[in-house]
Amino acid sequence: RNTAFVVKYQNNEYLFKTKLIGEFLIYNILAVISLLLQDHFTVEQILSIINSLKPIRGRLDEIKNDKGFRVFIDYAHTPDALENTLMTLGKLRKAKLILVFGCGGDRDKGKRSQMAKIADQYADITIVTDDNPRTEDASLIRAEVTKDIRKYYDIADRELAIAKAIHLAELNDIVVIAGKGHENYQIIGTERKLFSDYEVAAKILL
Repeated sequence: RNTAFVVKYQNNEYLFKTKLIGEFLIYNILAVISLLLQDHFTVEQILSIINSLKPIRGRLDEIKNDKGFRVFIDYAHTPDALENTLMTLGKLRKAKLILVFGCGGDRDKGKRSQMAKIADQYADITIVTDDNPRTEDASLIRAEVTKDIRKYYDIADRELAIAKAIHLAELNDIVVIAGKGHENYQIIGTERKLFSDYEVAAKILL
């Protein structure tokens, strides 16, 4: 469950391993390695630093479980971020990719159609749910999203949507719960209610 890559430096090859996931993160790490080398860190010191890096909460953050499938929480809430996340996880999957996502209210409506088309392109099963609807009608937000998805589940309650995704998951599937990441609240109307994708998913996985 590590990401491994080889760096060639001064005619030697060094194997780096990190718990971080994603090709785009490898490019970020390479930039860090370059800066550390310029600051006269040894390769051995850099290896130790890189190997000890931990995922940022809510960014392709995996919830460990023993069910035979993988569950990731990711903050992706823009078209570009969602596409990068699904492309990255698509390279890791051995079976289906199951996506839970929604779009926020009182924000850029144009991205809803874009995110829906990305979901439709990369996910095998898409569950559209509420994110932070704020003062918009949540059902109308979901309707805007689902009109650009061919096969989907429309489940307003985010906890029920996450439960559906996990219950649909089978051996070697990947479930990604996108949009809220580290956030521990959901904004409905003008009220901020306690809600954590982590806590909900972990409870369901017990």
